[in-house]
Amino acid sequence: MDTFPDYFIFVIGDNAPAHRSAATIDFLKAHQEQIEFVPLPTYSPNLNGIERLWRVLRDKLLRSKAYDTLHQKCLVIMNFFALYLVTSLSPFSVSLIM
Repeated sequence: MDTFPDYFIFVIGDNAPAHRSAATIDFLKAHQEQIEFVPLPTYSPNLNGIERLWRVLRDKLLRSKAYDTLHQKCLVIMNFFALYLVTSLSPFSVSLIM
């Protein structure tokens, strides 16, 4: 919390075990004057942006595709993320992932 001492931070969490762990709860309580935890409803992938990204990755690169090697599969995934990062800077990038 020393990095952003003057900010109030909203942390949005899904129902992952790490978001409900004792360590997380203790941390949030210890910093409640600076952090607000906002839980997503149970099973709400439409509200969790990363779930959309995983869906696009699976649909475009992994579903019904076979790769000769794990290395080849990893390169395809890394190129997907590199392209995503470049296009996410564009105002038209939303149409690429919808």
